[in-house]
Order: sequence, then C-alpha cells, then structure tokens
Amino acid sequence: MPKKDKQTDKLRHIKHREKRGGTDPAPSVIDLHVVANGAKFNPSACMLLTDHLRYLFNCGEGTQRIATEHKLKISRCEHVFITHKSWKNIGGLLGFALTIQGMNLPTVTLHGPPGIEKILTQGKGFSHLVSGDFNVVKRELEEGSFTDSTMTVEYVPLTKGFSENEGIGDTDKPVAKKLKADNGVRDVTVAYLCKPKQPKPKIDLEKVSELDISRKDFKKFGQVTSGFEITLEDGRVIKPEQVLMDRNPVFPFLVIEIPDENYLDSLLTNKLLQDHQVQNDDTSDKIIHLVVHMTPAEIMATEKYQIWMSRFRSSTTHITINEESNGPGLQGVFRIQAMLNMLHGGIFPLLPAQCKAAEDCIQDSDKNCVSGDTKIQAETNLKYRVLPKKGFNREQCFQLDNEAFIKEARTQPDLDENLKNLKENLSAVQSDELSVRPYPEIVFLGTGSAMPSKVRNVSSTLLRLSASQYMLLDCGEDTIGQMHRFYGDKLPDVLEKLSAIFVSHMHADHHMGLFGIVHARSQVFRSQHKEVPPLLVLAPIQINRWLQSYSENVENILPWVRHVALQSDDTEIWGNVLSLLQLKEFNPVGVMHCKNAYGVALKHKDDWKLVYSGDTMPCPALVTAGKDCDVLIHEATMEDDLADEALTKTHSTTSQAINIGIEMNAKFILLNHFSQRYAKIPMFNENFSNRVGIAFDNMRVCLKDLQLLPMFLPTLKAMFADDYMEMELKNEKLLIKRQREGIKSISK
Repeated sequence: MPKKDKQTDKLRHIKHREKRGGTDPAPSVIDLHVVANGAKFNPSACMLLTDHLRYLFNCGEGTQRIATEHKLKISRCEHVFITHKSWKNIGGLLGFALTIQGMNLPTVTLHGPPGIEKILTQGKGFSHLVSGDFNVVKRELEEGSFTDSTMTVEYVPLTKGFSENEGIGDTDKPVAKKLKADNGVRDVTVAYLCKPKQPKPKIDLEKVSELDISRKDFKKFGQVTSGFEITLEDGRVIKPEQVLMDRNPVFPFLVIEIPDENYLDSLLTNKLLQDHQVQNDDTSDKIIHLVVHMTPAEIMATEKYQIWMSRFRSSTTHITINEESNGPGLQGVFRIQAMLNMLHGGIFPLLPAQCKAAEDCIQDSDKNCVSGDTKIQAETNLKYRVLPKKGFNREQCFQLDNEAFIKEARTQPDLDENLKNLKENLSAVQSDELSVRPYPEIVFLGTGSAMPSKVRNVSSTLLRLSASQYMLLDCGEDTIGQMHRFYGDKLPDVLEKLSAIFVSHMHADHHMGLFGIVHARSQVFRSQHKEVPPLLVLAPIQINRWLQSYSENVENILPWVRHVALQSDDTEIWGNVLSLLQLKEFNPVGVMHCKNAYGVALKHKDDWKLVYSGDTMPCPALVTAGKDCDVLIHEATMEDDLADEALTKTHSTTSQAINIGIEMNAKFILLNHFSQRYAKIPMFNENFSNRVGIAFDNMRVCLKDLQLLPMFLPTLKAMFADDYMEMELKNEKLLIKRQREGIKSISK
C-alpha cells in the first residue's frame, strides 16, 4: 500500500492553525478543569481548556489515565506546567509524553523548575520516546514570561529559605536570573500567574438592527471586529463601539504550590504577587480572581499562608487540590468491579471506596459549590469558567453508584440466566485438601499492555508469599494508586510487609510505578519513626542508571532500595535473596522480547511454584524453568488472528501462551497483559480449557480459586456481549482485508 501522506496525519487543530497562518485566535471561552483532585494517592492536576488547546498543570502518576477516561483531548495539550520538582508532580510525565507522541502531537513544551525535563531525557534510554517527529522542549525560567494566543503566563519562582528582599543579592535582578547565576542549585517552586488574552469582540445584532444596514455592508463587518472603522454604501462611518458587544474584563488567575514551610517567606515577600492582590482600585484588571492551591493541607493551615491568603479580596475564588479532597479520580475501575463482583465476591471484592456510603465517597454538591462560596475543595471533573462568565460547573462530577453499575450490566439479555447457572456450578465445587492453603495469594493490579485504559492499568501483580511478606511482579505507572484503591486504609500494612519488586524488563509500562512505591513505603516506616529497611529490587542491571538519575535529580531513594541485577551470577547474593524471601528457588529466565528481558520461576519453602513470563514470545527456556509449576502467569497480548503482529512486537497470542503452559505441565494458566484493544475481555477460542483463566485488575485469587475461573467465561461473554460482538466484527473486517491483500499480491 502507498505510504500515507504525512499531511493527512496531522491533528485537526494543527491543520486549522496552519490554515490561519500559524496562529490561533484568542479563545472566547476558557474553562479550568480539575483533572485529578489530589486525594490520597491521587495526582494533583488541573487543565486549562480552550476550543483549540489544553494546558496541563502538574502530571503525577495516573494523570494521563484520568484525563483519557474523562475525554479531555490530551492530543491538544502542547504545554505542561510543573510547580515543583517532586515525583507527585512529574511521575506521569513519561507516560503522558509516550501517549501524546502516539497521537501524533509534534511538540510539547515543559515549563517549570530546572531539571524537570531530565525524567524524559533519561527515559529515552528505555522507552519508545524518540526525538524525530516528536520533540520535548524545556522553557527555562530565565526566558521570562510565556505568551501565546490564549494567555500570558508569568513565572513566579519562590525559593526555599529565602525571601525576595533578602539573602540572594540585588532585589532589582529577577529571581529567575539569580537562580541561573546560582547554577540552579537552589530548590525552587514556581507559581504561574496567568492572564488570558482579550478575545475578539462580537457583533451586537440588536445594535446593528437599529442602524438599518444593508446586506452588502455586512461583508465589511469583519474589519469592525478587528477595531477598524468602516464606511457604508450610503456614506455613513461606523465605529466599532457602535456595533460591538461590550467587552467583559479579563482577570488573571494563579496556580501555586508551596511544598513546605521553607518557602513561606519567599511567598510573603514576593512583589509580583503583592501587586496582584488587594489594591485600592478593586476593579483593576491586575487583581487575581481565582487561585488554585496545590499546597499541602498542613502548609495551608500555617499562620503565614493564611496571612498571604487574607491579602486577596473576599470575592476571590480559591480551589484547593490536595490530600483533603475526597472521592475517586477514575470511574471505570469501580464500574467493572461492581459488575465482576456479581460473579464472585471473594475473587472480585468490592473496593473500599465502594463499600462506603455515597456521601462518604464524594464531596456533597451542596457543601462544595454553594452559591457565593469562594473556597472550594476540588472534585475530579469540577470546572470553573474563567472566561467569559465566571462560575462552577459540576455536570461531569460523578459519584460511585454500585446499583447503577449493576443495572447497566443487567441490560444484557442473557446475563441473568448465565449468572444463575454460574452460581449453581460454583456451589457444586469442593476444594481438595491441598488447595485450601491461603498462600500464595495473587492480586492483579495491572493487566493491560503499553498504556492504561478505563478498566486495565499497565503491568503489576502483587504476590503475597506468606502472612508476613509481599512481593511485586512488575510495577507500571500508578501501581501505588491501584494498591490504595484495592486495600484502602490497610495499605500501610501491605507496604510495611513488601519485601521485593521484580522488574522483568526496562519498558516503561513495567516499572514507572517503582519510585511511587518506594516513596510511599518509606513514609510508612518514617511515620512510625522507624529505620527504612531497603526494598529489594530484582531488575536488569540497566535500571541502576535510572535509580541514580532519579536520586540525583528528584529525591535520594538509594538508601531505601537494594538493587540486585538479574544478570548477576553471584551465588552469595542469590542465597541472601532466597533467605529474605523464604524461597527454595528464584530463577530469572532470559525471555524472547527485548534485550535484557526476563521471566521468573520461583519456588517457596512451602513447596508451591509460580512462574511469571514477563513480556515474551513463546520461550522454550521458560518452559524448562517452569516445569510442573502450580500456576503460570503468562502474557497474552494478542488474539490468535494477530499472530504476525505478535511476532513483530515479540509478544504472545492467547493460544501460544496456553500452549506454553501445557508444555510446562502447569497445573493452571492465568492469561495476563492484554492489548488495550481488548478493554474488557479477550477473544476466547477452543484452547480455553478448565486449566485456563483470564486476569482482571483488582482480581484476587489463591490456589483454591483457580479451578473456578474457567467457569466464569460464559458469564463474562454474556456480561460484555456488546464488546465481544464488536471485536468479532473487527476480526471479520480484518480477515476480509487480508484476503483482498492476498489476492492483490498474487495478481502481481
């Protein structure tokens, strides 16, 4: 087939911009949208929305998943503003960049403290983030204010342990230049003072009708909206103010984060911010009308921060995005869990947030957005109209309604009959004595590949080895968020007992959650005034550079981790690993995916054996290492009809994975790591026997549960009948397309 013309691949908003000569008009409508509410283990992020563009403020782990689920059109996000260089603000940057690169956005510009771009620079070594047709540009603070067709943004650097009027030199030098002279060693947080552009005025039809203007003269009115006078056919001169609507004043807004008390003096003495707070002229267009606080609650409660807030006029609106917020960022996770819970309450337990009363799960609308209320705690999808008419919009805010989710599932005609049959089959099952052992317990936290979707996060599986020990098999982005959604208030206990993380290979979707896990675990011990025992990181040697880079540029986590390279042949080191994890065997197996990719076969001292494939094509070495295992967790990225694509991408099809398990003589085969094209369930085939089950996010199984999983397949197919039918139609189209291509190649 001829190669597609690159012009046709351009995003719509970019093609429209090029038709207008390379610029966008000043938007007449601007909304500020809370992407993520900052609740515990949720990112804090907001996005400015216009007709043409999106501007993202902060991008912690899980931000892209939330933004994608709520259809925020991240393909239009050409600018990302970071307030402070911490993992909670930049942990999602690499995943976000990979996603928008795949959407064909040519450039994204990062704004913020020095060094935030290094997370992407270092990430190029193990991700598919390339320069070529996609560029990441870092705009430095010393370049001064940023301006485009939407707004002008003033960078307001606030420095740790420093007030603007003392301690850094001459006060007539901009802070950003002083930071540059100081070689960027000072820790800095950046506030963003944003002034929207005045949109092009609109014609007031009532005024025009009073002037008795002919149709011919209407063609000239484009000049009026640009500020020019026009002369009519009858000789009259029309001035813009005669026919244009009155312009609404445009006021600035502020996005700010004060990470800790050491920045408060700089905040209180900053002249630029003072100039935009209360003045004698209350109508001044310099007065800030909206402040978005990403500051932690304990800092907002300090006397100094409250003094600073009191300088704004009483009508200023304050939106707070921090850990005081309630409610989830995602809805799809809870929807599918409520549905799957209908099959088996133990294997698919309702998540803690679903078990609370609705009023505890979300913020009450009457409490949050009372008319005239100016201090609001954020909710996911809360909107504030910045231009033209100011005010809140909660139409997209949501609550968790299990009954509604179940009702939605019951719209499928065959579901109730299948559920009835399933319950009867389950009640007839008796577990044999050997299988009632509680461990290993397997909790799937991420069962999708490449990038997250509504119902499947990227790779992560939590293995409970014993009552006192856990281990992670891979940890893609937002693994810590998934763990919190599953365990709720019990998460600290799980983190305290987490001994090791196995990282199968260096693709980003398998380890970008590592730093979030390490940081959260360290906080558990430090909050108890305990020494943090190092977390064992069993990973390819290449991860060492990533650990070093993060520790040098963001947070020193090296004392909290102990890296053992999977390539190591040091018997003493592996002996210590076995002792720590109470294992008889830990066998990393080189698999057929990318360079330095591994699966693992492990055998516990209690004589159960588990094999995890990581990402791989069918691999004979894994078969040998996994002989006679109790359970094989194997990737099944593609359906059988896509075997050629699976080969190209070095992945396995469902039947290939099942056949590996059969060759291995695995007692049970759990399929995992599905392409996100199979959002809910994969395509089933005749190879799905009573030894085969499929994994879902937030699915919990012990050995005794495995025999139940094959019984779920007919009910799953009935529950997601529409999705399954859609996949079958796609397959038919694909088959027809291949047949046509085959005929063409023969005719040549």
